[in-house]
Amino acid sequence: MSCPKHLEQALGYSFRDPKLCAKALLHSSAGGAAFQRLEYLGDAVLSLAVALRLYERHPDWDEGQLTKVRAALVQKSYLTDLAERIGLNCHLRVSGHLGTLPAREGGQGVLADAFEALLGAVQLDSGLDEVLRIVDRLFDEAGIDRAGHPKSELQEWMQARGQPLPAYREVSRSGADHALFFEVECEFPSSGMRFSGSGRSLKEAESEAAERALHHVRSASGA
Repeated sequence: MSCPKHLEQALGYSFRDPKLCAKALLHSSAGGAAFQRLEYLGDAVLSLAVALRLYERHPDWDEGQLTKVRAALVQKSYLTDLAERIGLNCHLRVSGHLGTLPAREGGQGVLADAFEALLGAVQLDSGLDEVLRIVDRLFDEAGIDRAGHPKSELQEWMQARGQPLPAYREVSRSGADHALFFEVECEFPSSGMRFSGSGRSLKEAESEAAERALHHVRSASGA
């Protein structure tokens, strides 16, 4: 059994043992040896990888700042966002079939757990260095390098007020492979408000959407 090519491309990693990937995509409802053990390993490995990168990249942060940001980056809602971004929900085997598990309709915890299981599989397949490469690839967009970025500022704004983190969704992409143009939406789960952004990369488009959302919440609060 091979690992879905689309998933490997999104991760930037090709499994040497595809059975590990297949196991990471098997939910307990489908029977057999599901991904729980890999999830256990992946949870620990992810926490370590994020902690290492934060420690390296932010030498001026104290323990409290490092702990706060690490906790934000490994929480279920954030991991669900990453899982959806790489298309994990399209490849997770649930109840004996491949299904698109809707994260916002009860699947959030499952997708986050499966994402951790996938990193656990990478750890067993190749080791921590490859997990770190995946963290570099995915979490840079999500917030490892945080200072001064609209997505980071918006996240901190929402967290400070006890509100759920916004979700980013790719709406469309167009153009040739060497000159793609992306459109995304930043949605507030609590209110359903959406803010659009565009750019020549997902990161650029999400940043623009976050900047518009941040301007809105600041204006609404008078800040």
